[in-house]
Amino acid sequence: MKLDSLKNSSEFDFIYKNAHRFFHRCFVLYGTSVFSLESSSRQCSVLDTISSRECDICVGLSISRKIAKAHIRNRLKRRVRAILQQQDISFKGFVFVFVAKAPVVELDFAMLEKNVSYAMAHIQKQLSKPKTYKKSSPNTKGHH
Repeated sequence: MKLDSLKNSSEFDFIYKNAHRFFHRCFVLYGTSVFSLESSSRQCSVLDTISSRECDICVGLSISRKIAKAHIRNRLKRRVRAILQQQDISFKGFVFVFVAKAPVVELDFAMLEKNVSYAMAHIQKQLSKPKTYKKSSPNTKGHH
């Protein structure tokens, strides 16, 4: 599959705000489909920019300098990109942001692939569920 990266902080912020999240002890994966996003007028330009790219999956990688030295961070980025490129066509139109945590450097490629693939499938499953809205609870202020 063809990958492209998120280019600027407004694209990252848009995904952080609108995507489903999967928390793992080694990383956080934010993911959404460009087809499932509802754009407001302010965010429309960011969504248009992301969806206009000629790629199957857009990916943003956030790996802090605190995690490891540059060559280890770069290896991790290559591994995550390789995992995303191996995914099947069912993830076409998805946007993912991978945020690494310190323990991720201890994972070998097979474990990282297993965990990231599971996280992607979980996010895809969440997106396929119909939206449910929480009922607001009655205001209990002043009832002592």
